[in-house]
Amino acid sequence: MQHLGYLDGLRASAAIFVIFCHMFGDARLSSPALPKHVSKLLMFLSFGHFAVDLFIVLSGFCLMLPVIRNGIELQGGALHFFKKRARRILPPYFAALTLSIVLILTLLGHPTGTNWDGALPITQAGVISHFLLVQDLFRSTAWKINYALWSISVEWRIYFLFPILVVCWRRWGGTATAAGALLGSLVLLVAMTLLSTSLRKIGFSQLDLSESGANPQFIGLFSLGMLGACICFENQPALKKLKELPWRFIVLGLLLVVFALAKLKLWHHSAIPITWTDYAVGLMSASAIVLINNTPGSLLHKVFSWRPLVFLGTFSYSIYLIHLPVLQFYWQYLRPLIPAGPIVKYLVTSTGGVALIVAVAYLFFLAFERPFLNSRSSAK
Repeated sequence: MQHLGYLDGLRASAAIFVIFCHMFGDARLSSPALPKHVSKLLMFLSFGHFAVDLFIVLSGFCLMLPVIRNGIELQGGALHFFKKRARRILPPYFAALTLSIVLILTLLGHPTGTNWDGALPITQAGVISHFLLVQDLFRSTAWKINYALWSISVEWRIYFLFPILVVCWRRWGGTATAAGALLGSLVLLVAMTLLSTSLRKIGFSQLDLSESGANPQFIGLFSLGMLGACICFENQPALKKLKELPWRFIVLGLLLVVFALAKLKLWHHSAIPITWTDYAVGLMSASAIVLINNTPGSLLHKVFSWRPLVFLGTFSYSIYLIHLPVLQFYWQYLRPLIPAGPIVKYLVTSTGGVALIVAVAYLFFLAFERPFLNSRSSAK
């Protein structure tokens, strides 16, 4: 199976979108803040969480590719899979965690009125939970040290379900397993929500089900990525029928649904948690991947296969891991040197800040990620 460049392009797009979202969040909090009319124009940058949905779907898609090549078998078994995932994911993660701690202890340890303040101060619980990859489960630790790392914790736990999902895939088929995973994640989300409510009544409010919390719905999104890979590359009759669906209209329809849910959240203050919207975003992401794969000459395929974007995608994991401390360094030490108003400062930050993050991330990639790469089809 040839290298699928558009997957790297999608990863890169998601990582850059997350950076812009965090920049926008800081710009709204900083003094002087962005004018209200500019903030309203850029309110779509409040949904960086949706980029994580895409990352999770891509992870399921990419991890399923070698399973498909191996006849729906996990080559080498579950233990071999866990070792490969650990080698791929954990060294860069721990390097980014250590770097973030060092920077907080030296250069970035004082409140500045940005979202980075939520990472401060370093606590014993924060350090231990991050090293155990359980920080996302608790409100007191999810945002500490480097609040982009919560999603790595969520994805790490999903890896332990992957061999089980493959067994179910082989026994009951892809559509049934994906449907079961979606339903199971929904049941788990409801159960954890009820548990959280009960715990709050007795004075324990630490269970985190926010958008940077446990996110059990990601199990379902991961399975959608797996199903997307099977639709694209398996030859079963049922999957061939799915491949022939009008994916352009499906993606467009789901895009409208996501837009409507986002609009309800932003302008009408809907009580629907953003974590429930993830299902629509996950379906849209998986459908979009199938559409891009099935239309190699389309504009979408060409855009996400663009070589500079594909190049960025090869180290998008590093970009995601360290963009927050680098952004805070830029915001704290370089942005004040720009002699202009908030709009110009934001525009300069959106170029200079991104360039700095990409440059530092590439050096980080060379030192802490590339030595541990297993293959071009790694999940992030």
